[in-house]
Amino acid sequence: QLDAAVKDAKLEAIFEVHDRDDLERALPLQPAIVGVNNRNLSTLDVDLQTSFDLIEHIPDDVIAIAESGLRGPGEIRRLRDAGFDAFLIGEHLMLADDPRVALEQLLEGCAVPRSSASPRGSGRVAVKICGITNADDARMAVSAGADAIGFVFWPKSPRAVDAATARSIAAILPPFG
Repeated sequence: QLDAAVKDAKLEAIFEVHDRDDLERALPLQPAIVGVNNRNLSTLDVDLQTSFDLIEHIPDDVIAIAESGLRGPGEIRRLRDAGFDAFLIGEHLMLADDPRVALEQLLEGCAVPRSSASPRGSGRVAVKICGITNADDARMAVSAGADAIGFVFWPKSPRAVDAATARSIAAILPPFG
């Protein structure tokens, strides 16, 4: 299955969930990372309550990512305080006149003092570039300082890749960490 292919390629999967049923199906696979997508993929409506409802059911040793619809440091602070370790922010940056400035403002507004870091995480900000489809883009992301890159395996996505492509791209990159 896909989880086995990811492990075979020496990658780490984000198990994306949208509700409690998704989470209950993912947890027996012992994921290292769970992403809670706040966007209803049928309606494209966003409800941050999805993250708040699911965080208490994600084990502390699993990296918890709040995904989709995050638009400001106040939302990130609230989600961080609820226990999330990381955040997927895409649309907010894509719509910004200057994505670099928008990212800097988000990071500045939600910086975590070392003494008040969430018990789940280090308080360190990490950047993941998702939707990588080729080796050149992967190299560019790494050279720009990305902590991680991501692949989309959903076949209907315009950024979808198969396991063999992801494996070949991952093989040319230096180890992350």
